[in-house]
Amino acid sequence: MSRAATTWRTLGRPARASAVVWIAGVILAAILTSWIFTCVTPFAALGAVCALHLRRRAAALAMTGVWLANQVIGFAFLGYPHDPTTLAWGGALLIATLAGTGGAAITAALVRRAGTALRGGLAVAVAYVTVQGVIAVAGLFLHGDAFSLALQRELILLNAGTFAVVLVVGHALDRLLARADRTLPSRRPTSSRPSGGLPV
Repeated sequence: MSRAATTWRTLGRPARASAVVWIAGVILAAILTSWIFTCVTPFAALGAVCALHLRRRAAALAMTGVWLANQVIGFAFLGYPHDPTTLAWGGALLIATLAGTGGAAITAALVRRAGTALRGGLAVAVAYVTVQGVIAVAGLFLHGDAFSLALQRELILLNAGTFAVVLVVGHALDRLLARADRTLPSRRPTSSRPSGGLPV
């Protein structure tokens, strides 16, 4: 059994349900923003959300799913050209996405004693700078205008808005799941007695 599967099995039912909520939430947000904003996905915001609410391996897997959703929408529905440069940009976006998520996770760990708002703000800020930094470096080699200053205001607003909305919705669903879990009857542990033993 893989380490990821073992870790998943060791989590309690509420923790697993919470992880599913956050993973599904960021992928759904990626699909909606990619479609509405013509494949402009707020990778930094979604990476910061994952870094704050998921373990690092789960966060990386979730953000890989976010990147994949973005690429599928772009190539299958928005007419992305199938040329080497476009494919290379896809790879650069994956590197930027994972780097931003990692940066947000490290930042959140370093300031774990800070207030929730400060911790979240720093995480998304570091994720944004990291993502845009990787894209800017990639643009030097791929000859793209990916770091145009004219786009930065819109990207910052999109990432900030997405970060806030996903957090609010995610926490609301988390509370609903926790309330529902408390109302479910607890399972009795399975007896370890061999079959045929005397009843207690």
